[in-house]
Amino acid sequence: MKTELVEIGIQTVNLFGYTLYNLFAFFIVYAFLGWCLEVAYAAVNSGKFVNRGFLNGPVCPIYGFGVVIVIICLTPLAENLPALFIGSVLLTSLLEYLTLFPYTTLFRSSGGIIPLVLLTLKVIFV
Repeated sequence: MKTELVEIGIQTVNLFGYTLYNLFAFFIVYAFLGWCLEVAYAAVNSGKFVNRGFLNGPVCPIYGFGVVIVIICLTPLAENLPALFIGSVLLTSLLEYLTLFPYTTLFRSSGGIIPLVLLTLKVIFV
């Protein structure tokens, strides 16, 4: 497992074997795939196309950030699947919870997020 930082420069910084370009690619891919899943879920429930992202474009950044945070923080646990699963659930739930307050403050709307986050926390800790 490589954890050293090589020369200062975007191409040479190494975080657990991933360059910043790799992490950015993970972010873009998973932000797009997350948007696709949200749109498909909304389309099945409502019977029509609903853009579930709050940005203009086919991305939901929370999925991209979630994957990058899990990769950076949990790569050392790659061999321990139960710890990796629990860590992933906790980290992504914390990310959802921490983005709840800026989202509701900036957009003055819960968008149905508050009950979902509270349900997630209840499932984790009960």
